[in-house]
Amino acid sequence: MDRIFLRDHVVEIEIGAFEVERGTRQRLRFHVEVEVTRVRAGDEVDLILSYDRISEAIADELAARRVNLLETLADGIAGRILAHPQAQAVRLVIEKPDRGPFTLGIDVTRRRGDVTVTGGAAPAPRIVWLGHAGVPVAGAINCVAGDPVQVSDPQAQRRLDLLAIEQAAWQRVTGGVTVAATRTEMDWALRQGLAVLWAPSKMVLGASEPPASTAPDALVLWLAKILGVDEITAFVPISAESRVRVVQG
Repeated sequence: MDRIFLRDHVVEIEIGAFEVERGTRQRLRFHVEVEVTRVRAGDEVDLILSYDRISEAIADELAARRVNLLETLADGIAGRILAHPQAQAVRLVIEKPDRGPFTLGIDVTRRRGDVTVTGGAAPAPRIVWLGHAGVPVAGAINCVAGDPVQVSDPQAQRRLDLLAIEQAAWQRVTGGVTVAATRTEMDWALRQGLAVLWAPSKMVLGASEPPASTAPDALVLWLAKILGVDEITAFVPISAESRVRVVQG
């Protein structure tokens, strides 16, 4: 087993069973260590449990409800982390540094089967097809078209098609807009409310079942299938045959 960890993560919230703690915000300090199954990731970020999943589990559980006990909070956070298939056990140290001239807290370990797994996979994102024009939409994965150089070699053309899309994506980066090449990057950026522009090369070239065509609108449909999306918002027509519902933007 390998371990990943998050230490000294401080959040200010309202928590506690005593009346003096109600209506008052106080700091919590989190130290989290996750025991994970070792995988042959090959430097691929999508194959491992991202550090962001830990901080997101804390944020999501704190946002879900107010709790009195640190133990309840720890169980909820552990359940969210253990939803990831690679996670096998979670150790949480949660401290209250503001309750006096000392630090109070708990140190618990939860394994699969100890707590109810919650959260699971993130909901399917929104995919937007912009083509050659259009303003990237915040909170969505935006797909654009490029103008590749034409060559006679099919493999070279495939890479040039992908490169042209990525160049077009980078040309549209402004404040609040980012480019993402992996699902992990997409998930993080969407949680920040950013407009995500898809750079397809990494996912397409590394796919076990790559798309038959690298035409930009065909790639949009392939991405929808990979991400489990059943509807695409299109600001320009999609010429490729689609089994996904296309809604005019």
